[in-house]
Amino acid sequence: MELGKFDTSQGSLHSAALTINAEYAGSSGVFNSSAALNLTNVQVSLFGSLIGSVEPSGPTALPASINVLSSNSFVGSRTFVIRGPGAQTSTGPFTLTFAPEVLSFSGADLQGFVGAGNFGLSFTTNASASVPAQFFSVALTPSAKSSVSLSLSYDYTPASRPVPTPGAEMLLLSGMGALGFVMPSRRRKLSYGAAGHMHLQQGNGSEA
Repeated sequence: MELGKFDTSQGSLHSAALTINAEYAGSSGVFNSSAALNLTNVQVSLFGSLIGSVEPSGPTALPASINVLSSNSFVGSRTFVIRGPGAQTSTGPFTLTFAPEVLSFSGADLQGFVGAGNFGLSFTTNASASVPAQFFSVALTPSAKSSVSLSLSYDYTPASRPVPTPGAEMLLLSGMGALGFVMPSRRRKLSYGAAGHMHLQQGNGSEA
């Protein structure tokens, strides 16, 4: 996902704020590979991660790793009765919607945001699942998908631009030269946005 840097020709930059909105959804297929066993009270636990990283051209003030959902975080669990060899089911989706995360920058931290062009942020989604060790005949097929939207806003004062000098007929006949006037500057906000969807098919299944 690409976000724009701040062009100093637009004015003086005071602060920057990156807002991250994200959602994660994970699930796992559950399969009884036993040749004979009926399985009861099989607890399947799902774990996942959603982690962002900044491309080398990005501001150094941004964290090297943005942990929306830290590595191997618990997502949810369900308990099943799996009847008969070859029976299969699914945990169904566990969905996590995260509160917006805002990263704010000012002072010397703004240096990396200034310049021409864009910089990139990428996010990686992962999922894994496990069952208690006694259910060794259970095969798991975890998967996950996520969506992330980014908003980067700059608070700045626009560069001043002189107003054209009034015509001679409007000048006071006082011998004074033509006066150039400057419009007052007010702080403004400039925003960039980006959104992306990540999908992981087949994570890792294991016994706990």
